[in-house]
Amino acid sequence: MRHDLLERKTIPRKLFYKTVLISPKQLLPHEETRKESLDMVISLIKAYGGFRFPVLIDGNTLTILDGHHRVEAAIKLGLKFIPVFPVDYYKDEDVMVFPRRKEFRITKKSVVSRALKGILYPPKTTRHVFRRITFPSSNLSLSYTNGSKETYMRYPIIV
Repeated sequence: MRHDLLERKTIPRKLFYKTVLISPKQLLPHEETRKESLDMVISLIKAYGGFRFPVLIDGNTLTILDGHHRVEAAIKLGLKFIPVFPVDYYKDEDVMVFPRRKEFRITKKSVVSRALKGILYPPKTTRHVFRRITFPSSNLSLSYTNGSKETYMRYPIIV
């Protein structure tokens, strides 16, 4: 197990299925990112001036389910917080995962296990599909990513 996991927090259950802010450094990837895609996402965040949609995560383990490039971009941009949408990954049957590569057998358990161990899948190995879950638009400007008082008033922040 990774040493930094000993101090890792989880999202309070009452905040599951709501947009909250968290440090991108607290999140666990399960896939690698592509440099060319990462550069494009950084450009889009700068051009848009923020995030249009929150990153989907497992609220129990802080595993990134959708949004690896946005998280990596936020870290490279030095952002303190990013919008996330925590779900109960294991229990929620409306969150499904499928392989994009034939050489991998993908399950929810394998996704979380690889994230916790730091053994990442190659880029774009998994595809998460969401039934009956409305993914909110966050339209979060970069000004909200600094942890100001105004930010706290609009979104819960997990620290």
